[in-house]
Amino acid sequence: MTTIPGIDLSGTGIDDVKIEHLVRGFYHKVRRDNRLGPIFEGRRGEDWEPHLLRMMDFWSSLMLSTGRYSGTPLQMHLGLGNVGPLEFERWLELFEETAVSVGGGAFASAFMNKANRIARSFQVAMAGIELNPGRR
Repeated sequence: MTTIPGIDLSGTGIDDVKIEHLVRGFYHKVRRDNRLGPIFEGRRGEDWEPHLLRMMDFWSSLMLSTGRYSGTPLQMHLGLGNVGPLEFERWLELFEETAVSVGGGAFASAFMNKANRIARSFQVAMAGIELNPGRR
């Protein structure tokens, strides 16, 4: 298993099959969410498959060091608009809920370690506001 500094992946069961389940399950929830759905639908429209494939590559690269993703994720999100602390919190809630259901506690913990860091850096860059450190 690949090692990532600061994250113990042993016993997490992270693999590309579970990453696909995580990504598809998460974005299924996002599309139906009252807060996040309209934000993403405005950008994605009906054809989500290219985005889902890109997100699978992103998480595979991040968690398994596969090198399948290249790009600048922040740049892709800067044009979303109307994204603030409540949207980031909701994104994290849905992501964690999905990660737990896909792979259990250790799996979810490994992903949430990265997801929380990403959310903080995106939020600072997009809105200049950081998540409440005591909450996440």
